Parts: sequence; structure tokens; C-alpha cells
Amino acid sequence: MEIIVYHSPIGGAGKTTLALTHAYKLHEQGSKVLILDMASYGTINHILKESNTLTGIGRIKALFEVDFEGSIDSVVEEIHENGIKKIHQSNRLFFLSAATLLKMEYLEYAQTQRLFQALNEMDFDAVIVDTSSDLHIRNIACLEAASKVFVPITQNLVDTFQVEVMLNLCSELHLNTDKFALIINKFTKRVYFNKNEVADFLKLRINSIVLDKSISITNFYNTVSKTTLNKSHSNLGMLRKYMGVKG
Repeated sequence: MEIIVYHSPIGGAGKTTLALTHAYKLHEQGSKVLILDMASYGTINHILKESNTLTGIGRIKALFEVDFEGSIDSVVEEIHENGIKKIHQSNRLFFLSAATLLKMEYLEYAQTQRLFQALNEMDFDAVIVDTSSDLHIRNIACLEAASKVFVPITQNLVDTFQVEVMLNLCSELHLNTDKFALIINKFTKRVYFNKNEVADFLKLRINSIVLDKSISITNFYNTVSKTTLNKSHSNLGMLRKYMGVKG
């Protein structure tokens, strides 16, 4: 099982969106996937229109507080029965929602390790983990458990320096940063940004570059505003062209 963690010290860099997109892509390819929301202010349950925080990590933490030394099988059972939920009634796409803010802030390092130990006993092909921007002890445990860590950044020099500080802290904590890779998000050629220079500076490889689609949408509206918006199919075709969608 692969554990793929999305972590960045930058708020708004696109961690949650990229994590969800990655999970859906793997699901479309036939994998059985769990989306794990480890952010302080978990938002995935709201995006998926599931607002009940009485399940998910909240239930797992409650079990740990009562019987942390219990068998790993009891944790797996609790995850199955009261933790994970199906997404769109799929048998291959699930999510484990964040608990309340207070419970997430008091989720201990050892408890997070125990959670990943239980997940490793389950039959998922991949676990996609969304984290908050801080190096909370639960996030450190996530980074330790990860097979891969994707670090989203934008075309902003401040982002680069924030990632450098994070990487230095990770090194001090003896975390393996060889499994870290950059995702340059919201990329546009309108802003000069030497991506290779940044990657060399941070000593990280670039995994992928995600184009800023808002530029394409702006171009679309600037174009169609000069025309009469009568033919919806024609307008949809124009939008698909600007967004780079084929077919």
C-alpha cells in the first residue's frame, strides 16, 4: 500500500484540491483508495458534503483514549465500522474525515502512528493524506509514514523560502526528504519563475506542474464578452478550447 502525503507550509497552495484530484485519478485507474483528512480545519468532509465529525478520526481517537494498548484488529474494526465512508457509493473510493479542531490539535504522535499501523493492515492500494500547513506532531507522523510526499508551491519567492525552512526542520527531525517532490501549482508563463533554479535551491525534484486554469477562464470571458452569448454549445466549445480540454 502506498501512503501519499500532501504537505506544504503554504496556506492556499492547493494541497486539498491536489490530494482529492490524485485520489479520484487513482480510483478511475482501478485502485482502491482512501482519502485521509489530517488537517486541523478538515475541509474534505464539507467538500464531499459530509459534515458529521462524530465519525472518522474522532471515533478512532476516542478508541485510543479508552484502550490505546488494545489489539490492532480492534482499531481496524473501528475504522471499518465507524470511521471510513464510501464516496458516491463506490466500493473503491473512501474517506476518513478529520475530527473537530480541538481533537485534531490533541491527536498525539503515537496515536497517529497507530492509525497508520492499522491502515497498513487494510486492503487499500493507496492512502492519500491531506495535511495542514504546520509541522504539528501528527503531521510529522504522517511524513514519517509516507511512501511519497508532494509539496505544492506557487510562483512566489516567499513560498520557496517557507519550503526551505520546512525542509530544514524536517532534516533536524531526521525525516527522509528524499521522498519529497515539488508540485508547482497555478503555474502561468505570465510570471517569470525559474522552476529549475527553485528545485535546485530546495534540492527537490519537480514531480509535476499544474497550469493556472483561472487564466484560461479569464481569457475565455474576455473573448466571449465581445460576442453575443446565444449559442451555449458554441460557448462551451470555446471554454473547452481555452481550458485545453480535448474531445
